[in-house]
Amino acid sequence: MNRVGRLTLLIATASSVCALLSQNAVPKPAFEVISIKPTAPGNRGRGGGPRGDRFTMAGSTLKMLLQAAYQRSTPGTVSDFQVFGGPSWIDEDQYDMDAKADCSGGPIRLDQYHLMVQS
Repeated sequence: MNRVGRLTLLIATASSVCALLSQNAVPKPAFEVISIKPTAPGNRGRGGGPRGDRFTMAGSTLKMLLQAAYQRSTPGTVSDFQVFGGPSWIDEDQYDMDAKADCSGGPIRLDQYHLMVQS
């Protein structure tokens, strides 16, 4: 390839990369309002999940919340996401979470809830 051909290829490649880098990434969906509080002493974990425009988890550890955020949303499959390491409190301290989503665009799918919890 001659010098002009290489220069043309370099310019075309650079302009393509610049165009791709200038595009805005689609932001993850997020909840409108979130409340996270330590679980009252004596209360046991009750789990939770999405219902309508709400996502609740009661008496859940940070480890449980992470598993809820990153589990597979394919029906009929078991989540193989595991959390390794970390301080002992991620599997001991319990929290109650109540989050509200904007449903003005229609019902929220389970995979969208996963992304919202990740956010």
